[in-house]
Amino acid sequence: MGISAVCWNITFITPTKLNSNVRTRDVPARHGWLWIKQGFDLFRKSPMMWGIVLGVWCLSYIVLKLLFQNWGEIAFGLIYPGLSAGLMLGCQALEAGQKLQVNHLTEGFRRNPKELLFLGLITLVAGSLIGLCVSLIFPGDVEKLRVLEDPDADIRPILPWLLKLMSIQILASIPILMAMWFAPALLVFHKMRAAHAIRWSLYACISNIGPFIVYGVISVALFGIGLIPKGLGLVVVIPILMASTYSSYRDIFAD
Repeated sequence: MGISAVCWNITFITPTKLNSNVRTRDVPARHGWLWIKQGFDLFRKSPMMWGIVLGVWCLSYIVLKLLFQNWGEIAFGLIYPGLSAGLMLGCQALEAGQKLQVNHLTEGFRRNPKELLFLGLITLVAGSLIGLCVSLIFPGDVEKLRVLEDPDADIRPILPWLLKLMSIQILASIPILMAMWFAPALLVFHKMRAAHAIRWSLYACISNIGPFIVYGVISVALFGIGLIPKGLGLVVVIPILMASTYSSYRDIFAD
């Protein structure tokens, strides 16, 4: 498994001891681009339905936010892994020549509801702790935050501060992103416990850091391109990136 796997075994229990039916493999760095390509292939099989499914996804967040304000965001955070797992099942259906359907979003909760909700809870707690640590290391500036709230304000004077803040937040969020990348798929396809899925996801990401770097660079570029025509390109880019998550799972975990 390479240096990353050795480091893992020094600090954690080897994941293969937790679920003998799960195997990972290390893939070349160029597979980062392959995941994007395969994500596009899954998207073009049903582009209209992808738009509808993601529209329902966004609508569920808006409704929860309007009805329950901050509690709505917490509720959406709890169900987020389940929605992601449902999309993984939808991608599996597309790969098998079947149709992507709106009810795929809730299908994940029928497979492993308890662990998916627990994964959402773990993510919320971890995100809150990381946010607290970032605020302690890099305290917010009230005056600069007020500038960001004004849509007509000139943000150029605070741009260095803003970029530094965003960089710290992104770096601090990487462990959560790695823990969540494969976890929803593992919970519905392998029906393991949330803690085991998190370990497997972290392990797979660390062992395949090369393709993830390539994938990250291409994803950022695509996202930037999608923003150019008033953000309309994101209607295509976002479903491609979501589908590519399934492609990366199939590449690293599936036989």
